Amino acid sequence: MDVDTVLRAHDPASRQPLPGPDSAEAIGIYQQIIGSARPKRKTARIRIVVGVTSGAVAALAVGLTLSSLPGGTHSAGTAIAHPGPSTTGGAPVVAVLTAKQVLDTAASAALSHPGAAPRPDQFVYTKVGDGGGHVAQTWLSVDGSRNGLMEAQGPGGTTTVLGCVDGKRQIRLPGYNGKPYTGPANPKAPVPLDGPVVTEPCTPQPAFLPGMPTTASAMPAYLAKTQGVRLNDVNDVAKVVGGMFQSDYLLPAQRAALYEFLATMPGLTLERNVKDVTGRPGIGVGWSFEGSTAVLIFDPSTYTLLGITTRGEHGQVGGGALLQMAITNQAGQQP
Repeated sequence: MDVDTVLRAHDPASRQPLPGPDSAEAIGIYQQIIGSARPKRKTARIRIVVGVTSGAVAALAVGLTLSSLPGGTHSAGTAIAHPGPSTTGGAPVVAVLTAKQVLDTAASAALSHPGAAPRPDQFVYTKVGDGGGHVAQTWLSVDGSRNGLMEAQGPGGTTTVLGCVDGKRQIRLPGYNGKPYTGPANPKAPVPLDGPVVTEPCTPQPAFLPGMPTTASAMPAYLAKTQGVRLNDVNDVAKVVGGMFQSDYLLPAQRAALYEFLATMPGLTLERNVKDVTGRPGIGVGWSFEGSTAVLIFDPSTYTLLGITTRGEHGQVGGGALLQMAITNQAGQQP
């Protein structure tokens, strides 16, 4: 149900012209008509397991749909999300008038799902599509200590996502038969990773963020300290927050806090009747940067995140959507 439909229902005889969707009058009518329809926020109990910071590989998953969160303990192949079309049996449909109201409603919807921390030795599995028939599967270590995996269609193939233990890890350099490659810097053919094994310093890249706050007020300091976010730059904030949704496993209260914090940022716009890269209809919260636009797209009925879409100044479109999410016991294990 869109804004105009709600307002017309309030004045079926059309005795008065519809107010602007972002006007004070429209917002007042919105609050009177459907203010009580917003899902009630539940108090979430968060179990802090390991005090680590964010940093799961955001580039590995370029879009996602977080339809639900797991409850209880996780075993191999615990399914978290299988996104699909909205149904009338889901969360209440809430008409929205502003970008802030979309994010506030998404926060309430996030808190309506159960959630529990995965074990440190498990993996966050995601299956991501780009809307063009290409799919990437990733298994990221929950605590960042174990080697993960990415399987993508095309030239990328299979890539190991290296873990980090005690601040160091072993890697095999390019070369042949245990000897390092000594040829030109730009070889004509790929050099196999068959050189010597060396130890290098590293920082764990966990896919679960137990140290993330569960309140919007604590989020700015956390993001600035752990992510280097420029809090006065809406594009920087939105990109980092979007990256967390794309690559990290978040508990319901953490997700809600991110939505509520993002809702305080100036420069966000509401985009009605948008679609994610797979064609699913939604409602969007967008922001502009360097002549382009990025949009967080939400299911219009459940207010779960469908993905992130970008539009360039010349009309090009990018982004992605999560096809499946789960917790597994091993990298490469299908849920």
